[in-house]
Amino acid sequence: MGFSVVLICLGKEMIVDLCDSEEEMSSMTVLQLKEKIESNANINRGRYITLENSTPLSKYRIQNSSVIHLVLRVHGG
Repeated sequence: MGFSVVLICLGKEMIVDLCDSEEEMSSMTVLQLKEKIESNANINRGRYITLENSTPLSKYRIQNSSVIHLVLRVHGG
């Protein structure tokens, strides 16, 4: 059974596959999630408001099937 989250960005919804086991999910960090988002959604890491990279997703209560609303940083004024 795979573990994934639902990503909502710019009004579009997509599923991002994260890992294959509960053990992997419990140790996954924010940085690893960002890398998965980059490779699946083609969003540059520098464009979104960041959480601490080394923090485990579990600290933010992100788990299998969580919905994540991605907020992009707006350039300019």
